[in-house]
Amino acid sequence: MNEKDFSQLYDALVETGNSGKLMTLAAPTGSGKSYAVTQFLCQQAAKDQNFHAFFVTDQKKNLRIDDFQKAWTRVDVEKRGAFEKNVVIIHSLRDTVQELLEADEKGTIPEGLDSPKLQTTLSSLRRQQKLFDLVQQQDESTMVGLSEFSKAEFAVRQAIAEKLMRIVDVNSPLDSEGKSVISHYLTTRDTPEALWMNKIYPTANILIYSQRYAKYPSNTCITRLMGILYFHLLSTQKEPQLWYS
Repeated sequence: MNEKDFSQLYDALVETGNSGKLMTLAAPTGSGKSYAVTQFLCQQAAKDQNFHAFFVTDQKKNLRIDDFQKAWTRVDVEKRGAFEKNVVIIHSLRDTVQELLEADEKGTIPEGLDSPKLQTTLSSLRRQQKLFDLVQQQDESTMVGLSEFSKAEFAVRQAIAEKLMRIVDVNSPLDSEGKSVISHYLTTRDTPEALWMNKIYPTANILIYSQRYAKYPSNTCITRLMGILYFHLLSTQKEPQLWYS
């Protein structure tokens, strides 16, 4: 299969008035479905500013971000801008925690977001991660320890949110207007704090996710690429990591 196959299928749906509806396409493993659809999505996103699609898979390997970036650079990026400016990857809870703890160990958390409270919550999160990993090694399907793990990560978010609120000068408790101010700051500024937040917690500036997908089924991670929404199903992850959830 190649990009033209998906392009023809998409055109057929549009021409028959079925755009946005589902089409079932059966093809054997190794036929190039994932690669071809990646090429198609990049090409279509470059041609049509309003194009949206969903990519659903039960394996991480089926959506390789590096390959996606290479495909994006091969299209006319001037129409949509650089990959980094159009791609937001929303990680699972476990992946987010791993990035947080690695950032802490490497000392890459921006000074404007760091605080004694953040360091305390990160230490607690590190302990909960170890406990949760031990449980998962015995049984990947168990939910034991997930609640405590999730609460520890949420405490880290709260500590970061307090620093963000000071940066943008909004008051506590954080309301919808305050969230909008933070979102505007994160999407328009290139400060170390904004860049770091967009890498670790991209949903902080996608407010609609907190309302639309907060109750989406478990084992789901959401990725937003070039205005395209991807649902990437992860076998060992429990729920989407949403900033305001």
